[in-house]
Amino acid sequence: MSIIFSKKGTYVVQQEVEITNKIGLHVRPASMLVETASKFKSDIWIEKDGQEANGKSIMSLLLLSAPQGSK
Repeated sequence: MSIIFSKKGTYVVQQEVEITNKIGLHVRPASMLVETASKFKSDIWIEKDGQEANGKSIMSLLLLSAPQGSK
């Protein structure tokens, strides 16, 4: 995990994780992620292969098409 101080006076926290679920990031885990992310005021972004998804949008997360082993 890395914590970066941005020019706007805010902190950016980055962490690389791997999808271990054998069927990847599908509707159920994506909805749990959205539910958890929505509890925070922070912007939450998930990136896979250069494509970014809003961590508070189920459609955005599902469009990442993140199979098992994705980082």
